[in-house]
Amino acid sequence: MGRRSFLPLLIFFLFSLLSAFSYAEERSTFSDNSITSEESMPVATEANSKPFSLEVSGYVLGHVYRDSCLYRTSTNWFSVEIYGEDAKIKVGREKLDYEYGTIGMDSYGIVYFTNQLISQAVLTINGQNQTVALEEPVKPENEAQISINQGRVPEYSTSVTPSVWLAYCFNLDKQDCQTNHLQMAPIFSLCQGGYEYREAGGTSDIFYSLAGDSKLFLDSLTEIVNPSKLKKRGIDFPLNNVFTNTCFKTEKWVSVNNINIPQLFFTTTCINGKFENRVVFEGVATNFSMGTRKFNNLQIPDVTIVREKRPSHISPLTSFTYTTRDGSIWDKKQVETNSLFNQLIIEKTKTHRD
Repeated sequence: MGRRSFLPLLIFFLFSLLSAFSYAEERSTFSDNSITSEESMPVATEANSKPFSLEVSGYVLGHVYRDSCLYRTSTNWFSVEIYGEDAKIKVGREKLDYEYGTIGMDSYGIVYFTNQLISQAVLTINGQNQTVALEEPVKPENEAQISINQGRVPEYSTSVTPSVWLAYCFNLDKQDCQTNHLQMAPIFSLCQGGYEYREAGGTSDIFYSLAGDSKLFLDSLTEIVNPSKLKKRGIDFPLNNVFTNTCFKTEKWVSVNNINIPQLFFTTTCINGKFENRVVFEGVATNFSMGTRKFNNLQIPDVTIVREKRPSHISPLTSFTYTTRDGSIWDKKQVETNSLFNQLIIEKTKTHRD
């Protein structure tokens, strides 16, 4: 094949990016002021007088079990920034190259491509995506890929991000909620058909308890999935009985400015609903700081692939992908006036009619 004059765009799903783990074995010791008793937690009066601001960093060990035997353990680093009800989480193995953040009551997940070469490109030829082999590896034209999601639950995955989100961000927008039971998008990956279920707006049952008087952070959480909900939507799902998909527990706390912050937390998610095949995320926070510094709003590279999934922007489609070349995310009007978007709606309508 002759050399092509284009720079290919690197495209892949964010939810699969961080599911593979590295094998580093880093450790940090707990500080002397860590506590385990929920009753000893003081009231977080500072959070009630001005926007709550927190920065935390540490690492998460991912313990993968197969048939109840430990298969491997890996390490991912993380950092969290919180200001009021807004948050950013960065995770990665050698560097923090994936970022989760809030956009109002919705969220995004972005992966940055640095020093990566690709040997294949996805081209749209006659309206169909085709994978084309390149003559030699090249650097992709796009510097990042972002997915914009409805709601604040992180991108559907089995990665470390949801575990860190549970520890520090779960309750940022729910502090006036008077119940311990919610229905929300599945937090971790389900079995076959689970991704389709979440994309269609499916929910899990969430039962949780908050810690101490401050009610800022989770003490524990359980995610229950009822397969009948999927089957009512016509989704083929391999399980029949209600099962526990996720369990979360904060085991140790550290007091920072009289506010207790999770220092050691565990999240267990079952693969295909089977406890013997599970991933246990062991989160260890090593650095804490509090103040009033507000982090910068979302900024993306000039050339970024955007996967828009908010129904308010793209209904009746469930997702719409475009490439921005000026570092901006399209608003609803820009999406609705795009020729490809309208073509996809026509094709969807025609398919349903046929």
